[in-house]
Amino acid sequence: MKNAKVLAMDDEKIIRDIMCEVLCDAGYKVFAAADSNEAIGLYKEAIESGHPFDVVMLDAVLTSGLNGEDTLKKLLEIDPNVKGIICSAWNKDPVLTDFHKYGFKGSLALPFKISEITGIVREVLAGSSQ
Repeated sequence: MKNAKVLAMDDEKIIRDIMCEVLCDAGYKVFAAADSNEAIGLYKEAIESGHPFDVVMLDAVLTSGLNGEDTLKKLLEIDPNVKGIICSAWNKDPVLTDFHKYGFKGSLALPFKISEITGIVREVLAGSSQ
């Protein structure tokens, strides 16, 4: 689904920038958030404007604010249909390996290949994630 609206939250600017560039190049409309407060604020604004995000990508571990799991819980309170993808460099993190249990629709291990990030977004949008 080209032109889908994606929210990418990561506290590391370089990762945020790469995610945004890769997804923009793939035809998605991407918004970036450095922390949970910014992500929740952007999500609320999108809902209120009538143009919600189609997918949110959330970093599992942040240096400040809520982690990815708790951010998703807040987003689910706003929109029970949110499609979240958890992203983590901690490959043995149970949230990454058993993401459905935590309410996510997909997971992405860091570091990632371009094909992996575009692939998981495409899968989640299609409703056919892992």
